[in-house]
Amino acid sequence: MVLRDIFKRSGITLADAIIIVFVACVGIVLALSGFTDNGIPTVCVVEINGTEYARYDMVSLTEEKIINIDNEYGKNTVVIDRNGAAVIYSDCTDGIEVKAGRIDHAGQCLICLPHRLTVRLEGKDTPDGVSW
Repeated sequence: MVLRDIFKRSGITLADAIIIVFVACVGIVLALSGFTDNGIPTVCVVEINGTEYARYDMVSLTEEKIINIDNEYGKNTVVIDRNGAAVIYSDCTDGIEVKAGRIDHAGQCLICLPHRLTVRLEGKDTPDGVSW
């Protein structure tokens, strides 16, 4: 009886209420599906000025791989292991890529604009351009 009174006062029919609950449930499911661990990285790609500098198969790594990059743009140190990658040193002025920390999902990347460096993780579930 209480729900019937609420529906009468608000002008909502039972069909409206069912649709609202259904849409809310679908929205919650879609929001939570974005937090699943589908993006397991398998490859780490290091690029300088848009050109591939190195590509590492993360699945076959048995220990940390430290990459020291010293070129005309600057110095960076990248650490890669089976679970992710991080830029641990950069001599650029802002160091945003160092402060960003570790990336560990396919589709994530670290970028140092002054040094034209990109560290990108790829995997089976890497999002395409439409997803961004």
